[in-house]
Amino acid sequence: MSEVRIEGWLSSGEQAASVAIKTSAGRLHGILIETDGTDDVTAQLWDDTDAAEGTSLTPAIKVAGGDNYGGVLGLNVPFAVGCYLTLAGSGTENAIVYYK
Repeated sequence: MSEVRIEGWLSSGEQAASVAIKTSAGRLHGILIETDGTDDVTAQLWDDTDAAEGTSLTPAIKVAGGDNYGGVLGLNVPFAVGCYLTLAGSGTENAIVYYK
């Protein structure tokens, strides 16, 4: 039987706009993206503290409006400067970022 390692991650809480998630080094675990049920949402995470610049931590992740939710977990990607979320859509969109 394999050993299960339990590891806690912090949550950004629901974010409804582009925002700095963390302003120092850390690790990105994943992102959950929520649509309004109609409009598409695109999210991307960057190794930066105040803009969509620097190194991209993820590609642009697009979730179709009809899917309601999407995202990815289990990334374990390090970032050196900080973690900045860009969130774009024409409706109401939210994202929750998991990190350390």
